[in-house]
Amino acid sequence: VSGEQLFADVAKDILLYVSRDLSDKSGGFYSAEDADSVPASGGPEKKEGGADKMEKREGAFCVWTAAEVRDLFPEAVEGSSGATQADVFMHHYGVKELGNVDPEQ
Repeated sequence: VSGEQLFADVAKDILLYVSRDLSDKSGGFYSAEDADSVPASGGPEKKEGGADKMEKREGAFCVWTAAEVRDLFPEAVEGSSGATQADVFMHHYGVKELGNVDPEQ
């Protein structure tokens, strides 16, 4: 619609991902993939079948720190009194400076 190749490429990539990874054989679509992952801190090790494995936790890679959000959205919001895009994002999504999730989770 816009004529921008970048937008067309992004749309194609999303459609490919959905059709490849989120499609069910019966014709429906899954809403998400399994988010279990090893936390950045490594997490505790556990014995599984005689081998040491890092313990996975739900959504470990889906957690962002306030500092990471600020690094991603440093631009000032036009017409504001010094607010950044990060400030708007954090307010809208309820991101707290000290975190919304207990680091042990």
